[in-house]
Amino acid sequence: MVKAKCRDLGVTINESLFGIISQTMKQCMEFHNDMNTNLIRIAVPISIRPPPKHEIDFDYRNDFAILPVNMRLVSDLPTEIKQI
Repeated sequence: MVKAKCRDLGVTINESLFGIISQTMKQCMEFHNDMNTNLIRIAVPISIRPPPKHEIDFDYRNDFAILPVNMRLVSDLPTEIKQI
């Protein structure tokens, strides 16, 4: 169901997740009477662990880095998701 909706919108699952977070944060800002904030900076963890060559080589270490990302806040997810 999620994959089908993402396909319909022309986005990946990760992009849709960012969209949901963006819209939720916008709603939270508006709920707290902040109508001016349209951009926030978030920290996104990314894996820096090399992919295993074989399934048996998989290592359960937590090798990651934090990537700061500016996220545009949107009100209408289906029409604005590509702008995030």
